[in-house]
Amino acid sequence: LTAQDQDRQVAFQIDSIVIKNNWRTRDAIIRNELGFHEGDLITLGTLDTMAMRIWNIGNFAKVEFKIDSTANGTKVLYIHAKDAFTIVPILGFSGNSKDWRLSLGMSDSNFLGRNIDFGISGTMGTTGNSFSTHITIPRQLLYKNMSINGGLSFGKGAYQRYVDREPVSEV
Repeated sequence: LTAQDQDRQVAFQIDSIVIKNNWRTRDAIIRNELGFHEGDLITLGTLDTMAMRIWNIGNFAKVEFKIDSTANGTKVLYIHAKDAFTIVPILGFSGNSKDWRLSLGMSDSNFLGRNIDFGISGTMGTTGNSFSTHITIPRQLLYKNMSINGGLSFGKGAYQRYVDREPVSEV
């Protein structure tokens, strides 16, 4: 082992954890990814793993940590997890003046700041209308790293058969 590798294996105690820059994601979601609690003995390698686990949630533009010692010798871990903007609009149009479709909706992979993936969209047009929604509740909110997802779709449409650019039948 090199001296740098040995330094990464030296254990020390974290007395306090402060989470900053997470304007959407709740602290509990981030704390669930730490792998340790205040008062535990950890190494710098443990902190590297923690930062990677927080980054892998997928809702952050930047994840950094810093350790400060207070005057009385306690160690404070500062975690800077800068939330990314995760709301994505859905907008689409296809067709022509006789046969068209317009789609509108949104998707958010950090709904309510709880890492919930939620989306809703609708389509309307000359051949019919439809609506769909989906939700995935992440492992951070459920028992023993399980996740659950589901969705709902509803719609009806009329599809036309054309001969020489004229509709001749509908389904």
